[in-house]
Amino acid sequence: MASLPFASVEGQGRKKQTVSDYDNNLEANSMMGNWVPIGQWRDVHGDCKSSTGGKWTMKTMQTSSREYKVKILEGGSGI
Repeated sequence: MASLPFASVEGQGRKKQTVSDYDNNLEANSMMGNWVPIGQWRDVHGDCKSSTGGKWTMKTMQTSSREYKVKILEGGSGI
């Protein structure tokens, strides 16, 4: 199995992953977000969540006033 650039598990010579590691490894060109329906948070695809074991995920939303919002979640809770 190929080793990941970082891991969410401590020990075995791997560093503990931080949200900064997650953020630094995001590649905008490989991510796909969805802005509809308006007012509903939607999962982003291609945001490295598999390499974090799902510890961190990203969601997007467009508000009724046409603002675009993005949030990072840790274990399903906003950080």
